[in-house]
Amino acid sequence: MERMKMTVGLGCADRFDETVRAGADEVFCGYVPEKWMEAFGTLRPLNRRESIWTNAQAGPITEMRILKEKANRAGIPVAVTLNAPVYSPPEMPLLAETAELLVREGFDRLIVGNMAALTALNESGVSKNCRIHISGEIGEVNRGMLPLLQRMGTRRVIFHRKMSFGDMRLLSLAMARFSPPMEAEAFAMNELCHFTGAYCSTLHGDLTVPMCRIPWIPGGVSDKKSPPEGAGMRFGAGNGCGLCALRKLRESGVTVVKMAGRGARAEDMPQRIALLRDALCLEAECKTEEEYLLGLCRLLGGKCGGECYYPEAGRFI
Repeated sequence: MERMKMTVGLGCADRFDETVRAGADEVFCGYVPEKWMEAFGTLRPLNRRESIWTNAQAGPITEMRILKEKANRAGIPVAVTLNAPVYSPPEMPLLAETAELLVREGFDRLIVGNMAALTALNESGVSKNCRIHISGEIGEVNRGMLPLLQRMGTRRVIFHRKMSFGDMRLLSLAMARFSPPMEAEAFAMNELCHFTGAYCSTLHGDLTVPMCRIPWIPGGVSDKKSPPEGAGMRFGAGNGCGLCALRKLRESGVTVVKMAGRGARAEDMPQRIALLRDALCLEAECKTEEEYLLGLCRLLGGKCGGECYYPEAGRFI
């Protein structure tokens, strides 16, 4: 059967060629125009890739044009993030202006992270000329929301990190009934953050330590409840792994898996992308989950890092 597609976070335009060579089918990136920086800076971020001096934003509009030219030659779709969890009313006009600029430059896929931003793009008419991807930053999405999202230009829903496989399946079935069908995307490799994006009030800045980088232990709601047996310290390094969950993601209706690059070292990304590509190809070739997990064990040399992004999927060894 055909393998699931892979979309990869791009830290800068210079990394595009190696990202595609490693196996990415799509890329996504951040862009912050100079006008936004002058008006709001990074303390009122335009997207969830709030860093400016690290590998998080693609660069100025001239660099975005170079990126678009490369993407056109390679036939690789590029999505741009406009997915801050909150925008204030004074920010909305510049948000819409930025979206209009991106669409004029040929970036017809925008990742949007809250309903106010989606409404602003609809009122400005931008959403009629692009494909909207609903970010996991928007929080909970249910079947009752889907017709509204579809009318507002949504073509893909990105499931947030806490969504169960069962909920993914219910949404995917409902999304498949639209014309055109809405795609379902989920993370395969990402930071081990204890928040969903919509409930995160920290910044991924150049000089600040986000909350997901602070060690934590999974536990219950009550202070009296001890951590689960075997629970160890976790933190939001960019190495959370969901490879053993790929078959469950497919069975849940997911057609695109995402590798976030914001928390990973740029020089490590090609190897991680190639590993995910090999795992996706293996999963597509295998008839059963057991066969896939045995093959994955061989692919990883029998070593599991224990940093499971989907602990409910279980480790394969």
